[in-house]
Amino acid sequence: HKETKRVTLKSPVAVYNHLGVACLVFTCKSPSPKQQTELEKIGQVNTNQSLSVPLITAHKGYVFITPLKMGVYVSSQGIHWTKHEDIFNLSCQPYAEDKEYFYIRVRPEAQKSLESHKLRMEKRPHHIYHLHYPVAFYNMSPITAAVATSNKRDAGTELSSGKHQNYSNIDITKPCTFTITYDSGDITWRGSLKVYEKMETDDIVVFNSDKKVDNKSLEKVFSINVNRDEGYLKILFHAKYWVTNKTDRTLQYTGYELSTITHPCDEEVKFFSMKKKHSTESEFIIRMVLPDKETTKWSKVIPLAAAGTSGTFTVESNDNRRHELGVKVQLSRFGLSMIVIITPLYVLRNDTTHAVRVHEDGLDNSITLPPKSTVPFWPVDTASCKLSISINDSHKTSSFSILETDTVLLKVEGEVVVDNNRSAHMTPCPQSTSAVVMDVNVTELCKVVTFKPLFSGSIPCVMVNHFSHQSIKFKQNIEDGSDGRQLHAGQCTVFTWSDPCKKRELVWWLDGKMDSKHIITMKTDHGTFEVEDTPDVEGSDQSDEEARDQVKAGGIESSVDPQLKGGRKFSLTSQVKMLAHKTKHAMKVKRRQEEIDTDKGGYWVSFLDGLQRVIIFTPDPYVYKISQHPSLVERTTAQLTASLVAMGLSLVNDIDGRDVAYLGLTGSQIVWEYQKRRNKWVAVSQEHVEILEEFYKKLSNKEEIKFPVPLDKDIEADLEKMILTIGKNTHKLRRTFYEGFWAQAALSKSETKLSARIGTIQLDNQLFNPIFDNVFHAVPSVNEIARKYPPKPFFDVSAVIGPTEHSGGMQYQYFELLIQKMAFNLDLNFLFALLDLFTGFIKKEQISEFKLNELDRADLKLSLQNVVYHREARHIVSSYFGVFKIHPLSIILSLNFSYTDSDQQKYSLFGPIFNMLKSFGASFITTDDISLQLSMLLVENKVMTWHKMIEKIKQHYIQGGIGQAYKIVGVLGNLVGFATGLASGTRGLFYEPFEGALLGPEEFVQGLGQGVHGFVGATIGGVADSAGKIADTVGSAAVSLVLTEEEKQRREATRRGGGIISGLGHFTSDLVGGVTGVVSKPVTGAKEGGIAGFFTGAGRGVAGLFLRPIGGTFDLLNVALDSVKKVTTRGDYDISQLRPSRCFGIDGVMQVYSYHLATGNAAFLQLDKFTDTDMYFNHVVLKPNPLTFLIVTTNRFMIISKSSLTGGWQVDHVGVQFAEMMSSAKVDENTVTITVATGRDSGLHGIASRIGWGITGSVKSQIKSKTKTFQLPSKEIAKEAAKIINEASKVDF
Repeated sequence: HKETKRVTLKSPVAVYNHLGVACLVFTCKSPSPKQQTELEKIGQVNTNQSLSVPLITAHKGYVFITPLKMGVYVSSQGIHWTKHEDIFNLSCQPYAEDKEYFYIRVRPEAQKSLESHKLRMEKRPHHIYHLHYPVAFYNMSPITAAVATSNKRDAGTELSSGKHQNYSNIDITKPCTFTITYDSGDITWRGSLKVYEKMETDDIVVFNSDKKVDNKSLEKVFSINVNRDEGYLKILFHAKYWVTNKTDRTLQYTGYELSTITHPCDEEVKFFSMKKKHSTESEFIIRMVLPDKETTKWSKVIPLAAAGTSGTFTVESNDNRRHELGVKVQLSRFGLSMIVIITPLYVLRNDTTHAVRVHEDGLDNSITLPPKSTVPFWPVDTASCKLSISINDSHKTSSFSILETDTVLLKVEGEVVVDNNRSAHMTPCPQSTSAVVMDVNVTELCKVVTFKPLFSGSIPCVMVNHFSHQSIKFKQNIEDGSDGRQLHAGQCTVFTWSDPCKKRELVWWLDGKMDSKHIITMKTDHGTFEVEDTPDVEGSDQSDEEARDQVKAGGIESSVDPQLKGGRKFSLTSQVKMLAHKTKHAMKVKRRQEEIDTDKGGYWVSFLDGLQRVIIFTPDPYVYKISQHPSLVERTTAQLTASLVAMGLSLVNDIDGRDVAYLGLTGSQIVWEYQKRRNKWVAVSQEHVEILEEFYKKLSNKEEIKFPVPLDKDIEADLEKMILTIGKNTHKLRRTFYEGFWAQAALSKSETKLSARIGTIQLDNQLFNPIFDNVFHAVPSVNEIARKYPPKPFFDVSAVIGPTEHSGGMQYQYFELLIQKMAFNLDLNFLFALLDLFTGFIKKEQISEFKLNELDRADLKLSLQNVVYHREARHIVSSYFGVFKIHPLSIILSLNFSYTDSDQQKYSLFGPIFNMLKSFGASFITTDDISLQLSMLLVENKVMTWHKMIEKIKQHYIQGGIGQAYKIVGVLGNLVGFATGLASGTRGLFYEPFEGALLGPEEFVQGLGQGVHGFVGATIGGVADSAGKIADTVGSAAVSLVLTEEEKQRREATRRGGGIISGLGHFTSDLVGGVTGVVSKPVTGAKEGGIAGFFTGAGRGVAGLFLRPIGGTFDLLNVALDSVKKVTTRGDYDISQLRPSRCFGIDGVMQVYSYHLATGNAAFLQLDKFTDTDMYFNHVVLKPNPLTFLIVTTNRFMIISKSSLTGGWQVDHVGVQFAEMMSSAKVDENTVTITVATGRDSGLHGIASRIGWGITGSVKSQIKSKTKTFQLPSKEIAKEAAKIINEASKVDF
């Protein structure tokens, strides 16, 4: 039933068994029972099951464990929630002396509950105790290994690839040696590994052979990764690098202390590791064994550090011939190994049903590709890479280049001619092999050259001569010295490039008029030309039937086979056939609106019919007009518009009780527009908006103004009549704004017009004390330029899309995307919070490492053909892309990927993320304000699949990003600031004028001025920024030596933000902390670790006396230099959060957002007092300047104010604790009066009343008390404050 709720009551303590045997669970009041009879059995917990502990035992008793049928006693140590909050070990003594101890690794998991997590009450039991084996050894390598421990009773275990062994007889507090052996051919390899609790997370095992070469034993290296996510030692034995050879040649590899490895092409994969533990130092070189057994020279160094990278490299033979290969490095699915894929740079594929012979220019040899085959290709001339093909011993085609992405139709034999008899003639046509499509697709790994049969849109164009008497001649380009081909009147023909390597443009002229040539590029276009003795074809007097007959008579429907297979008709349908139905009516209507020039005599139109480009030559102006503007004969059938003034989306984790993120779409500021023509409104510049707004306010206040008022030269505005005069033209004027989101779709029979825009978008980090307040936001334009031009939306996209007849593809006639400058600020804390938020939507059953390993091994077995094509489905329909344009992207990137071991353990599901961060050689990666600029992407007049388009987009941005990837560094500050800061001025001189030129000459001048200032400002700012980051890093390093993990996190959070005053505050804090730490650190250490902790704390205290002031000094230097950077960079901006984080309240239940409560809670959390013991309840605003609150918490009320210097909140006065109150707060005018207990009786009355005890009058009269008064600004504020204080004091928290 929908209204049914299930309430489950369970014990706060449970035991979960991950062991391979069942266990008995006992309880005892004593931590060390002297006799077994003192133990009381609770129950049995089977494998992968849990057992709840009785409530009394959970609070006061000890829990003991013993595994069944293992010949051991109950554990010598009991589990108690107050003493076991961290991972610990249990040991079970065997019955017999010749048997082994059974060790259990116990991992406590704290369960989040309302009382312990939200209200910060005293601790109560809330744990699940997970029972694990101390050590598990996983064989993730390709070998079968025998693993034995140093325990004398261990005979060893043989582990094949993908198997594992659990060990219960290892006390990991002491070192234990694992011996690993395996056989390879007639050689036995032996290695050893020391296993103990604090062993390194990443290590290597060096194997030595039992046979020697030149009196030296051989060596092999494997890698070890220790996973402690579940509390025990999970040892993953693996090979760091998996190299797969997808060429048809034998390759050899070598590297740092790595013996040369020979890798035949028929061997799936080679596994190896290197002695260097950090992958940033890992690299190797390659050479090739040629067919004549000669080896090439070694290649240049190939880095193996960064997963996801790819590139090309070259090896040279002794005759200086270059052999080019592609390499890709990717992280394995289980996240520990790097998979290196090596292919030839060029791959040939034959998708036709005929054998294709490939010839390289200037050479006699050739390669034969059987149908549906894929083979490597090693060109001799790597500089030009010009090829030609032949089919069935036909003549060679024209040469074509395979260096870059291209699609071209190659004419093999024969020619297609279409006449009025509507029959296709091929002379000759041997089994439809007249033409083949050559397609070059550049992927991240290699260049794939595919030969395909003809498909819709692959023919460059079909030429149609609609004249009844005039022949047309044409050829490829103006430099072609031939006489050209002839297209007779009333015929159509297929045109393809005679020489694909030369300039691709169609040159045509009227037969007999070679001196007047015309050039047509393969895009939608039109034009006119003069023809002598043009017959009268006045269409306005024709009937529909006559128009249809005329189209047919001109050969428009002459049959042509686009697949070059005889017997099928090819008709120009979609756009030209409209003429047969709508000519007369459409042109009579249109002729009144737009004059048609019928005196030229001849017209040509280049348009798309489906995916096929058609060029028609006609004397008929109506055919010309209809082909040019198909929208004349169809209307918009529907128009949909959606808009939102503003929208906010809040991401809340109601389990943890915290706001994670807030996404806001907001509208623009006020915009003034004038009507340029009907339904067309144009925005005025921001500069004019400011003037208009000034006069609009005066008019609203009824001030006397003489209209019209001048805005600029020849521009005046009359706000009373709402008229704008530009020169001699008068336009209507309106005051409006742009919505946060707006989208429109206009639908017609043949196309859909889409447009959308987003005014401003911002994603805020709503976590407490975030490293970055904003995750994503638009970066405002430079003021001087922005004021000259209308405001622009952050995101603007337009598209015109239509289906294609017959092919099933789409026509993307127009697509343009413009995104303004943006900033990304990412840190792991925010990403982890998002992971926590969506944990409930992620399937909990994780895929095992073995399963992931098997998937990786299966990928390595793929053939070259599958490696190249595994992401591309067969028979994908092509689409036409007329204009596909993405404007340049400008991104400001800041990263903070520092993490701790606790983070890695908590988010074990995302271990590959941490492994990737480790692969960069540092435990943290930090960058600030790195500017990335990616150039414009433009694709015009291309027929391709969406898969190829996506590959093209990926390659464009990958290549652009690689050139700027060096900026994303920062282990020791942002040293790149020296380079980017000094260079950004030069970029400004180039990039900003380019933007200005798009909008007009005046903006170009303004952009040039901005560029000059940018050179000076960016140079000073860049140097200051780099020096500041170095100071920041040195300061953090000095202080981190003496701070605990908790203190480090608190210090990092408070160091973010602020200015000189804030830096001075941190300097003072570190100075005082260094002095007081000499006393406090030993005391804290003694509490946590006894005598050893005392001496550890004393050492921290003495070191802190010197190092903490040093850190504070460098912090002060850092913020000072950061201020220099901000001042010297003109156009600096401050993006504040859209709203403060949500306040959940004392019960932790999410409620409707309250800006009042969120503001008060945010102010309270910024205090340095009471935040660990109290929770925010409510507040009253006392003064707006300086902003002052009366804050009411769960325990007290206080008055706080916001500092105008530091921007932080401080406690001005601590009011009364509720435990001391003997009466409710009373109001007298603007004064609040409260009676409180004093002395030894302080808090007695308050505590008794809040827990429900009664106090008699005689007892109450004996309690000492006094009256406290608080004078507030007004009576209304006093009443509100008293009301909130009384509410909070009566609530049982």
